[in-house]
Amino acid sequence: MWTNWTATNRGHRKIFCNEPEERNVDELDSHKQRTPKDILQRASIPLSSRSNTRRTEILAADHKSSLLELLQKAPCYAIALDQKYDIADEEQMFIFVQFLDIECKTFREGLLAMLPFTGKTLGEDLFQAFDDFMKKSNIRYDRMVSGGFN
Repeated sequence: MWTNWTATNRGHRKIFCNEPEERNVDELDSHKQRTPKDILQRASIPLSSRSNTRRTEILAADHKSSLLELLQKAPCYAIALDQKYDIADEEQMFIFVQFLDIECKTFREGLLAMLPFTGKTLGEDLFQAFDDFMKKSNIRYDRMVSGGFN
């Protein structure tokens, strides 16, 4: 266990850590001391699980919206559906998409959605969930050139 000192407006406070912190190449010199300003800057970065979860959700929503925006502009696309059970034995349907990005002139593919299921999962239920997602996301069926289900 190593100790670190941080400055507060009421003096110095001792912090105990179980793991050594990551260091940059510039900080590898053993004779270089960290200043209180460096310590305060590092301490101001929120590292709680709630903050990380929120950031991950923001990034995922941004990725999904940009993928849907590119998909709206695509002349055609292919869909692949995969049905799996998670560790809690709940069924999930993954929707993958592949399309031509006309702005970059490259093919893109990615996970478009993961739809969880509770209760019955007959073929009718799976299609209804898929159809609801397509309507909610404003994805047109007439541009689909291929579809696959595993």
